[in-house]
Order: sequence, then C-alpha cells, then structure tokens
Amino acid sequence: MKVLRLGQSDQRIGGVPEHARTWYVAGEVLARATGEPVETVLREIWPEPSLPDLVDRWIERYQPDLVFMKTNDYWVCTQSVPLRLQRKFGRPGKSAGALGKRMADVPRIAHTRLFKAGRLAMLRTIGGDRYFEPEDVVATLEACLRRIVTHEAVVPVVSGSVGMLHPPYGWGGERQAIARRTAVHEGMARVCAQLHVAYTGRAGVIGKDEYAGLIGGDGLHRNEAGQRAAGEAEGEQMVRAWLAAREGRVPN
Repeated sequence: MKVLRLGQSDQRIGGVPEHARTWYVAGEVLARATGEPVETVLREIWPEPSLPDLVDRWIERYQPDLVFMKTNDYWVCTQSVPLRLQRKFGRPGKSAGALGKRMADVPRIAHTRLFKAGRLAMLRTIGGDRYFEPEDVVATLEACLRRIVTHEAVVPVVSGSVGMLHPPYGWGGERQAIARRTAVHEGMARVCAQLHVAYTGRAGVIGKDEYAGLIGGDGLHRNEAGQRAAGEAEGEQMVRAWLAAREGRVPN
C-alpha cells in the first residue's frame, strides 16, 4: 500500500530518529491492521493557491492508495518577525528576515533562553505577521480535497491540529491564535463532512501540562515521544478510513 503524506517540517527536522517519526509510526499501525507493507511518500505543503495543482501532479506521479493531509496551526497562528520585516521594508527587510529565519533553524541558537527572550521582545515591539488567513487556508485545502476525491480509488484522510499552542506571541496574540485555529478546524470539519472525507481535529486548545513532554527544545516541533504519540493516533485514523472505504461506509 502506498500513502502520500502531505505534511509539514516535523517530517524531517527535530533530531528524531526515522523509526520514531510520526509518518513512520503511522505507517506501521496501518501495515499491522491491513496486513500489507506500507510505503509512505513525504511531501511538505504550504497552503498557497498553487497547492491544488501540485497535489494533482503528485497523485498522478505516485499513484497512492491513500492521501493523508495534515493541517498546521503555524500557517495561521504563528507571528513572524522576519515576515513583518519583509512585508514592511521590502528588499532590506527580506534580508534581515532571512537572517532571523536561518538563526531560528539552528537548534543551538533557537533553543536558548536568550534567543527565545529576544524573539518575545521583538514581537512585543516590532510585532509579527501571520502567513495566511484562516478562510484562505480552508479554501485552498478544500480545493485540494476536491481534486483528490475525483480519484475514486484513493482514500483521503485529513488530520486537524490537536490544539497545542506554540508561543511566544505578541500582546493579545494567544487569544487571537485560539480563535484563528478554531476557525480552520470548523472550516475543515465542514468541508470534510460535505465531501465524506475522514477528519479529526479539535476546536479548542489543550493545557500546557498535557503536552509539556511532547515538544522539543524549539517549542514548535514534537520530540520523539510526541511524534510517536501522534503517529499512533494518525495511524489509527488511517485504518478507520481505509476500513470504511473497503466496506462502502462513510468515514467517521
């Protein structure tokens, strides 16, 4: 069985061994349930208008049996100082923003208290922009799903966020983040219900004590324990969707 996984950066970064990655664990769960070996093709997605065409090409290229799509709160919740600089100051801001992003991608820098304190200070002075609006994300992912369901042999699965907030935020940013991620959840739940696509997600957020041991040092990506836990849950979701498709039922 071949799975096309449309996910994010935690598929490849965070210092987690491959056998503990979410996609690998989910594939093992699916393989045990179906009795078939599972091959997972990884693709990272960014909800730009070009994404539906990309998804079409990937399906034609890889001929998957199941397409797993994962939404990401980062798209609509994270306040980015580099993005604010780029949008406000053009080319000079883009250079400064690129430098900041490169620093954020280096664990020995991004995991330090000094870096995190500096980022929070900049958010509360310069401010940060968000990458996408919730309604635009929902519209783009709906367009992707409408392309996917035209391939009748393909089982589509969508996994929404479980509601782990990823600070820091500027003033009022946490309240806004909760509202924005809830809007994406509600929109995707509606779209998936209309298209009879398996969906799991959460409207609210979970307490910090619930996920304290699941997030890595950068405060954004899951650690090994977190990826294993997510992999088990996503694998079970794929199993339910696969069995429903085999039995001609609407997935739940």
